[in-house]
Amino acid sequence: MVSLPRLALAILVFAVPSLVPTTSATTEVDFFSCNFAFWRSYFTVNIRNSRGQWSSRRCWVGPGDVEENIGPEVVSFNSGDNTGFIEYGPGDGWIYRHHFGRHVKEYREELSWLKITKIHIDEHEEEGTDRKIGWEI
Repeated sequence: MVSLPRLALAILVFAVPSLVPTTSATTEVDFFSCNFAFWRSYFTVNIRNSRGQWSSRRCWVGPGDVEENIGPEVVSFNSGDNTGFIEYGPGDGWIYRHHFGRHVKEYREELSWLKITKIHIDEHEEEGTDRKIGWEI
């Protein structure tokens, strides 16, 4: 049985970092927040293990780029409250770019994404705000 002080320590270690504001770079979310978040604002991938079973979920938050081989078999992603793109290699020797909007869930059971090589998350803009686009009137 887990003692109360150990349980409190575990909650501090896993939950508190997810409550602290992050910088503007894309960062990976800790295991607890990624797997047990009831709000789905994170960019999430589900990875199948070599036996063909679901094995892990990884999440990222914040605008920016993540360049690493995420796999071996990414079978789905959820964009959460994010827009951007992923670059992936389906195993044919080419890298493809796939753009996504907010709250998009895409599954590829038969033909997986295989390895995602890059995740780009756009910077959020509040709805209804104006931004300068390059010329004056």
